Amino acid sequence: FAKVQKRKLGTAEATLLATHLGSDLAKAMKEVEKLCLVTDDGGAITSDVIQRFVGISKDYNIFELQNAIGTRDAAKAHRIANHFAADPKDYPLVLTLGFLNTYFGKLAMVHAHTGKSQGELAGALRVSPYFVKDYVAHARNYPSVKLMEIQNHLRQFDMRSKGLGGDGSDQGELLREFVAKVMR
Repeated sequence: FAKVQKRKLGTAEATLLATHLGSDLAKAMKEVEKLCLVTDDGGAITSDVIQRFVGISKDYNIFELQNAIGTRDAAKAHRIANHFAADPKDYPLVLTLGFLNTYFGKLAMVHAHTGKSQGELAGALRVSPYFVKDYVAHARNYPSVKLMEIQNHLRQFDMRSKGLGGDGSDQGELLREFVAKVMR
C-alpha cells in the first residue's frame, strides 16, 4: 500500500508496524494510510515517524529487545520483557518469538559467513549494510553452541505458547522465562 502511495517503507519499519499492529490488516492499512498523509510523495516512512504517529514506544519495541539481548544488557532486556508481558495484546508472544527466531537465525548466519565483506554479509542477512556491524557485534556475544541452545528454547517456548507441553503459564510469564534463559 505504501508503494502504491509513492512512499518508501523499509523492512525494519514494516517489521516495527507488524510487531505493534499484529495480524489485523484493516488496522495496518489504516495506520499506513495515516503515515502516508504525514510524509511527502516519494518520501520514506521512517521509524521515527511510525513511533510518533502510531504511538509505538521508542524504548519498548522488538528492536530494542533484540538490541538489549544482543548486547547482553540483562536489565534492559528484562525491563522490555516485563513491558511486553504487561500488554500481551500489543505484544503477542507468537510474534515476538517469531521475530526473535529470525534475529537469532541472522546471528547464526554471521558465524556461517565469517570472513565475508560487510556488503556480502548485508546481502546474506538481507539487511541494510548499516545494521551489519550490530549483527557482527551481537554474534560475538553468542557463540554457535549458545545459538543452537537458544533455537531449542525458541521451539520449546513456541510450543508452550500454543498450549503444547505447557504448564499453564501465561504469555507474559513465558516471555520473561525465555529472556532469563537467553541471558544466562
